Amino acid sequence: MKNNNVDEQVFIHFESKGNPNDKFDKLKTDGHISTEEFNEIRKYTDDIDFKNNQDGELYHVNRGTIELGGTGVRYIQTNFAGNSGNRVNLIENRGNIVSMNYEDGNTKTSSNTIFAYAGDTATSYTGTQNIYVNNKTGKISMYGEKGYFGVFSADNGGNSTLRGPRDISFINDGS
Repeated sequence: MKNNNVDEQVFIHFESKGNPNDKFDKLKTDGHISTEEFNEIRKYTDDIDFKNNQDGELYHVNRGTIELGGTGVRYIQTNFAGNSGNRVNLIENRGNIVSMNYEDGNTKTSSNTIFAYAGDTATSYTGTQNIYVNNKTGKISMYGEKGYFGVFSADNGGNSTLRGPRDISFINDGS
């Protein structure tokens, strides 16, 4: 996790990279996720046919509450193929993500952002599949002016060695 204050804007940036090798099955076998959670995860990959997992499956889950307040706060969830393209990345919200602006005296906040972003990767890593999920227990709430939620993937900016093709899906089963 990176927490950087740049030009009085706070960036909270979760980025995963590397070659996990393991699969979601191991998380269940090792007791890190329940059978119910495992079945939900498998349903996501089955429903959208994201099964390019020869080099592993990566799972990041929020089970708590993330509160964003202030001006220009950016919460970013992303992943990077790094040394492997044939993997499935699942970033899931089972908790709460709240962007709350406020006005107190001379202080007024605005412009908070939540991103789900398929990050840059070399063009040789063409098999990366990214799934962003707001689970049935998840809640994303945004209050105040100039706040937004976005799911996106950038182009290569003219650099033909960056940002290889990949699959991206967003599933909202929550609120």
